Amino acid sequence: MEQKNVFKVNMFGDFEALYGDNIIIGRDDRASKPVQLFAYFLCNQNRAIPQSELIGVIIKDESDSPENVLKNIIYRLRKMIAAAGMDDSCIKYSKSSYMFAYDGEKIIDVDRFVALTAEDDAINEAERLDARLEAVKLYKGELLSRMSDEPWVVELSLKLQRRFLNCIEKLCDFTGEEEYLPELVSGLN
Repeated sequence: MEQKNVFKVNMFGDFEALYGDNIIIGRDDRASKPVQLFAYFLCNQNRAIPQSELIGVIIKDESDSPENVLKNIIYRLRKMIAAAGMDDSCIKYSKSSYMFAYDGEKIIDVDRFVALTAEDDAINEAERLDARLEAVKLYKGELLSRMSDEPWVVELSLKLQRRFLNCIEKLCDFTGEEEYLPELVSGLN
């Protein structure tokens, strides 16, 4: 029986991406251009990103031929993905835009965090409490900490920090009991 590989990504704290047991991006990898591009793709999943936007975000004004540099970075990223055994066709190109679209099973901490912190009137208070506690556990520090000086990371990080603090505030309001305090504090470390 063939084992199904799961694409797993952690973006809170140190960035890490795995395909099954194979490392695509390790926690200790430096924030190279392919790593930055991969993070940007993951924060903009299933969205066609114009080549000009990628150049502005990843390459900036560092080259006289940014289109060629971008193609090289994408080639290097595809090699990293393929080396982990994942199909590199998840990076798609069409009409001067690139898109990351992985259709297999995936677990991305930021996506899960956003889902858990969404206000859902269909769930009861106990489920909402459990969701918020799980969200606090997922938040393991600053988003993409090694890229925290990138403007696009700062913007998204602030949005997620607001969600986290709102979650903490609602947990404190809801519980009013000290029994949850250790779990809340552990999420802040």
